[in-house]
Parts: sequence; structure tokens; C-alpha cells
Amino acid sequence: MSSKGHRGEFRCLTFPSRDLSVSFSEVLRKSAQEFPLIAIDKDVLCGAPRIDGTRIPVYMVLDAVQHYGNVEGVLTSYPQLTTNQVKEAISFAGAVLEQPIEHEP
Repeated sequence: MSSKGHRGEFRCLTFPSRDLSVSFSEVLRKSAQEFPLIAIDKDVLCGAPRIDGTRIPVYMVLDAVQHYGNVEGVLTSYPQLTTNQVKEAISFAGAVLEQPIEHEP
């Protein structure tokens, strides 16, 4: 990763090394343990992360956030959800994206 310096020159930014040998399925499983309102079950929605007790996948909640721009809009699309469920879906997605994953060359 690089960043522009004071005079337009680029300088490298360094980050602590991370273990990149973690599979994506492990990242999902680990993240789901931290968010009790999110469920992952291979027999429901083919294992897509979803709001527990529903068939509403996290990605659809995120689509609604993108469309409406706020949590209240998501509740318009999915009135059966609570504000806490929507917020937890957003937090779960953030946690997944923050995890290092295995990269193939």
C-alpha cells in the first residue's frame, strides 16, 4: 500500500504481518461466533450468513442499507427485523472484511 507524501512522491506504508492462511469459510465461522443474531447453516440458504430465525441473508440487508442509506430504510424492506438485527448484520459484514484470508498466487 502506498500514500502520497508532501511533494507528491509515494511512500510505502507498512502494516503488521498477518496470517493469511485462514480460509474464507473459517473467517465466516469465526465471525458468526461473535454475533449471536447471525446464523450460518449449510442446510439453510446454502450456508449464506443470515439473520438467525429468518431466511434473510446478510447480503440482502447490506443491499437495503446501500439502497436506502440508513437502518430505518432496511426496516421498511424487512419490517420483521429489529434495529439490533440490522446493526448486527452490518457489524458482522465489517468483521468478516477485516479478517485476513488465504490468497492464492
